[in-house]
Amino acid sequence: MTVNRLVLADLALVVTFVLLLAANCWHHDLWFDELHAWGVTVGSGSLGELFQNLHYEGHPGLWHLMLWIPSRLSPSPVGMRLVGFAVGTAIILMIGLVSPFSRAEKILLLLNYFIVFEYTVLARNYGIGLLLAMLYAVVRRGAGERPVLAGLLLGAMANTNVYALFLSVFLALEYGGHRVLGAGRPTWIGVARLMPGGVLYCALLLLAVLTVLPPPDITHHLGSIGRTGLGAERFGLAALRTLVAPFLPIDFSFPASFAFPGNWFGYGRRVLAAACLLPFILAAQWTTLRHARPLLLALAGTALTATVFAVLIYPAAIRHLGVMFIGFIVALWLLRQRLPARPWPVLAL
Repeated sequence: MTVNRLVLADLALVVTFVLLLAANCWHHDLWFDELHAWGVTVGSGSLGELFQNLHYEGHPGLWHLMLWIPSRLSPSPVGMRLVGFAVGTAIILMIGLVSPFSRAEKILLLLNYFIVFEYTVLARNYGIGLLLAMLYAVVRRGAGERPVLAGLLLGAMANTNVYALFLSVFLALEYGGHRVLGAGRPTWIGVARLMPGGVLYCALLLLAVLTVLPPPDITHHLGSIGRTGLGAERFGLAALRTLVAPFLPIDFSFPASFAFPGNWFGYGRRVLAAACLLPFILAAQWTTLRHARPLLLALAGTALTATVFAVLIYPAAIRHLGVMFIGFIVALWLLRQRLPARPWPVLAL
């Protein structure tokens, strides 16, 4: 009877947030970024042409590939809305019915900005990264090791967006180290079993990289990027945003600006608030992950790569910085059984 009540409570939670998602999607006016991806897909006459067009996008192609079938049925963006709603619903179902989190943690996660809006209501490629990351966590927590499936999920994750690609690389390294060095020393059996999944992941990673490479006719316009420099202030502000913004996505000018803007200056309330919150955020993550150093290193590597990319290549927005939130959720998912009964740092984050 108790189990049935728990299941019914989880179902009620899921239904509530799916209905909220449906209402938000219904009232959401599609942004230019969303319609642009749909237009690229509709305007491509074949998959080969779509692949060529993606070189101008700066994004891998999994999202556009998912839009391909509805775009063949109708040029109306309603098809994209349905695909986005399906992804958002799957995310809510994973958190509510599959995740190993407590009821309080599930509610807080479902109320999170990324779940309520950024990765579910907006029909873009970032929600797929979160969904694939959670599916990867399910595979990792399973009874048996499935390196091919893990490689497939991480490779698909690398084909969603560049920041998810960064996280997938470090999760793959953590997974490989766990499989090969899990007993404290390298084992040839572990390497052999890892090979099929590793080859599959590397192939999908290469596909993602080849897709985002700019074509020759615009490469000469990218020469000025390096002149932005890697000064201490720029790097410090980018690092501060990368570490803090995913856990504080609401700006002081809400609702005029509901998410942190692309750039910060070296002064102002945003920087002061972020600097004050940084010690708590780092301490909470360290307290949670201190017994799983490889996962902690995976998060650190993702943060460093995202910071450098934001300084040298493209200023990060909140949709990009959410990769740190995704990485923390994966780590928390994998460590759920090893955490204390009352993980106050987790609840606070």
